[in-house]
Amino acid sequence: MLHSLCQRKSLYLLFFVFTGIFFMGSQADKKNELAGLAQFRDAANAQMDILIDTAILNYIKDFERSLEILALDDTFLQFARDPKNHGAFVRKQWKDFLGTHPHVYYIYFARMDGTIFFEPAAPLPEGYDARRRPWFRHALNQPGEILWTSPYVEVPTNRRVISVVTTIHDPESNEMTGVMGMDLLTEDLDSFLAAAPAGEKGLLAIFASDGQLVASPHPEKVKILQKNPLHLVTILNHEKDIIKMDEHTPEMLFTTRTLEQPPWRILQGLPLSLQNRQGLSMQQTALMVMAAILIFYILIQILFHGKARRKIKAFEKDIHLIQIRGPELLPLSHKKFTSPLKTLCRQLAIDLWRSEEKKISLKKQMETLIERAPIGIFISTPEGRFIHVNKGMAHILEYESPEDMILHIQDIAQELYLDRQDRKILKNRLMAGGVEDFPTRFRRKNGTVGHASITAYAEMGPDGHMLTIRGFFTDISRQRQLENQLRHMAHTDRLTGLPNRRSFMELITREAGRFCRYGTPFALLVLNMDHFRDINARYGHGTGDKILCSLAEGLLQALRSCDTLARIDGDTFAIHLAETDLEEGLKAALRFQKQIHGKKMAEMPDIYTTLSIGVAVPTETLRCPDLLLQAAESRMYQAKKKGGACILPAPSS
Repeated sequence: MLHSLCQRKSLYLLFFVFTGIFFMGSQADKKNELAGLAQFRDAANAQMDILIDTAILNYIKDFERSLEILALDDTFLQFARDPKNHGAFVRKQWKDFLGTHPHVYYIYFARMDGTIFFEPAAPLPEGYDARRRPWFRHALNQPGEILWTSPYVEVPTNRRVISVVTTIHDPESNEMTGVMGMDLLTEDLDSFLAAAPAGEKGLLAIFASDGQLVASPHPEKVKILQKNPLHLVTILNHEKDIIKMDEHTPEMLFTTRTLEQPPWRILQGLPLSLQNRQGLSMQQTALMVMAAILIFYILIQILFHGKARRKIKAFEKDIHLIQIRGPELLPLSHKKFTSPLKTLCRQLAIDLWRSEEKKISLKKQMETLIERAPIGIFISTPEGRFIHVNKGMAHILEYESPEDMILHIQDIAQELYLDRQDRKILKNRLMAGGVEDFPTRFRRKNGTVGHASITAYAEMGPDGHMLTIRGFFTDISRQRQLENQLRHMAHTDRLTGLPNRRSFMELITREAGRFCRYGTPFALLVLNMDHFRDINARYGHGTGDKILCSLAEGLLQALRSCDTLARIDGDTFAIHLAETDLEEGLKAALRFQKQIHGKKMAEMPDIYTTLSIGVAVPTETLRCPDLLLQAAESRMYQAKKKGGACILPAPSS
């Protein structure tokens, strides 16, 4: 019996026994794991229900009750009907309420004409209209109901808030008089959620119905989850509740709840641990049994099969002899060989010989492929000399042959790279590992410059020194040229060749940042040609285009080298005046008007050009790029309403 265990069939039997033992242990582990996960899932759902019922819903209802009490106050209803009455009392009532409710950031009431009253008082931007704010429009969707908004940036302090709002109706006429609401800082809601029992390793987040993040005490983990939207959609659709967000975070069990009002999706993630999965003991037992069987089998091999091992060694020695002498020199009268073994050895020798022939053929094919490859393939020394290059490499660098290239380039860093530091950086990265798609600029034989991508690895010696550098050299000059053309087209107006609106807004955003950090002033001018539509209607769009080009040339002549002119709309231009205050900006606008005013077109002498100009400069309350441009455009349109050919500065400036 022991002898049979040591035969080849015994190995198969041993394999099947091991497989069966391991399979049964794994099945038992899976059942225990599923049971543990079910218990953990029930506990997570119970924890979510407790969180919503005892904390979040009470938090929401507290604000809704407070808003309802303030909105139904008789004095406030009289104030809502006529703001001239009881204004001081209502503001005092609001201040007292804010003193007892620190989580309320703002209380406000907006009338249907867009005027707004709020506490605490703060300056508003010029032309502020409450009817354009998201909370006002949201309240009108369901008049009479208390509604919650999605997060938005609040004016005037630019803080991220959510609003609870409701419409106010006159109790006598039942006519809607306005919208009342309260703002809550999302960062306060973050602090409130931080007290929830999700733990430091867990995750708790609230999302609005439009997908915005409302609040979370774990913003870094939410960012990781949002980087893979598929994970977030899978969780919210209840398709899968166990997710591993990345390699640095453990697997988490997610539970979700949906609230109707506010329209929130609450997401809770609890980390899974070995205690949650349970049942590793059966697998450990199976491994111990398999180890015992394996030790027993090894002992049998040692005790009963020493002779078989000696025969195997003799057989390996004979095979080595065949490999050296070849199939034709095999001694037919070898006494150690039986007839079947002799046949086997001869066939083995023939197969080895054929294998060597195939290797030689494949080597020749590979050399041909390397020589004909359309990309450059090279081998060089670390000191900067080429050992081997293919024809593709020589063609890229415009040498007649690989030999000619190897002969002429004596120092790769000096003669090939446009920047010698690129070669040094490449070698440093090769010492740390392989390099893929390393961008560089190179110099051809005729002196022209091109762009290349290098993928290479270093052949290292046993002492850790670099022996050779081997890699691929791909010419990407055409690709870079196309990228530059596309980038230029994306930032340039086709008609005038000036920067377009996108490019101009990027410039204004940078300048606004400099103003906020260093106080560096600048002026923004928005110019519009008067009566341009009449010119288009009378002479056609072709003539209009010529006039716009002529106008652009005239403005460019009046600009300083540090100023920027852009076309941001059909007949609307914008100018950025660097390091210019309001007074200097108005002088510059007057200079532009004089440059353009009454200018005749050579092909259309009866056309006179005049400009309406709006001027704005950043201030402490007006620093947002979009609002700054909007202020200048607004004053430009007011100038056109006055008949054109005039300059108006923004009031806040």
